[in-house]
Amino acid sequence: MVTPTVTARPELGGRSFGQRLARLRREARLSQTALAGEEYSPSYISLLEADKRTPSDTVIATLARRLNCSPALLQTGHPSERERRLDLELAYSQLALSHGEPRVAIERLRPLLAESDLDRVRADEATFTLARAHDQLGETAAVIATLAELHDRALAAETHLLPSAVGSALCRAYTISGDLYRSLDVGQRALEASVQRGLGGTDDYYTLAATLLWAYHEAGDVGHASTWAHTLIQEVDEQSPPSFGQAAIYWNAALIAESSGRVDEALHLSRLALARMAEVGGSRNLARLHTVVAVLLVKSNPPRPAEALAILDSADGILSDLGGQLDRALWENARAMALLLTGDLAGARLANDRALHRVPAEDHESWSRILLTAFDIARADGELDQAMSAYRQTREHLDLLVANRTTGRLWRDLGDRLRDVELLDDAANCYERALDALGMQDQSLAIRRASVRLAGQLGGARRP
Repeated sequence: MVTPTVTARPELGGRSFGQRLARLRREARLSQTALAGEEYSPSYISLLEADKRTPSDTVIATLARRLNCSPALLQTGHPSERERRLDLELAYSQLALSHGEPRVAIERLRPLLAESDLDRVRADEATFTLARAHDQLGETAAVIATLAELHDRALAAETHLLPSAVGSALCRAYTISGDLYRSLDVGQRALEASVQRGLGGTDDYYTLAATLLWAYHEAGDVGHASTWAHTLIQEVDEQSPPSFGQAAIYWNAALIAESSGRVDEALHLSRLALARMAEVGGSRNLARLHTVVAVLLVKSNPPRPAEALAILDSADGILSDLGGQLDRALWENARAMALLLTGDLAGARLANDRALHRVPAEDHESWSRILLTAFDIARADGELDQAMSAYRQTREHLDLLVANRTTGRLWRDLGDRLRDVELLDDAANCYERALDALGMQDQSLAIRRASVRLAGQLGGARRP
């Protein structure tokens, strides 16, 4: 999820009143006519901006209210003490979020949003930050509820936040919730609004495009997702300097390739994403991408566990400082898989146990992935009872996931493990669940039942 760069209102000292008024009006995306309203004329606003009229305190208060700023900022060019306090609270909230402390961010944001007469810029900034905090906690319903109205205003250019930034966050939330129709609708409308405003090719634009790519993939339109990913990669190859959005294109293109079984292609694309991210300097996302590359190295043919462990070690310090609990859990799980491949079962078990203790309770997809590794470790160690316990827990978490391609892949992975230990009935059930998740429902049940019933009536006499 992209973080907008706007936080505090600018210091405008050293400028004339007219210059401050003109700048704040442009930032608020208001015409002189809109700012004038019914009380004043557009020509009067023009004269104020040209410093040919001196406004009264009443005029300043009215204009400041329409500009979503304090009279002090408009009159003197400096924020009021209250504005400085609000900006400090917002800055602390965003700092807590960047350090993987979403609950601390929420505790600071809620009273900030409850402030009376909170200006629209700070309110929208705080709302967007609150949505990001809920996202880190895996509280998807809260993300959607927080962003729905803000997204509508972003499309209508009624907020300083870009439609690409808000649209990307909301599109991702709907994808996770399984509401793929709304996910695609939100993402596509935000993309069109961005192009209409001349924002194509920007960092936020590519981040939104990467998010929408994955939504198409989850909706089952893998052909379109793969083709569009190829087109976007050609675009970003020509872009300079590198940005997070460009890295996100490679990142999600890699995930799409991996889900289709093209692991070598996925590994190549993820390395390109890693190179772009390293140039951008987004520490936390860079560390998370190291984990993705490590998992692909484990899945490559042949597997490269030593290289995966080296990649993970290089991200250890960053995740310790900036990673959230989920980031660390996925890192430990990747390490467990690599250690299992080296034959270090004790190390693999220790790493995976740490992953299980860190993963958020509501993140059922991550629980499923980590429990699959627990199954593998227990089976390798001859602990079949523990393996079956991991199997049952995995089923419980998979049952709580929405139906999409990712869920189908996880059911297939579980079925493959059960087939290997010759639990064929259980494996068949998992394969059936995988097909259901992919939208391939059982449409022949009625005719099969009729066939069985008629065969019974015939007493099996005509069976070949």
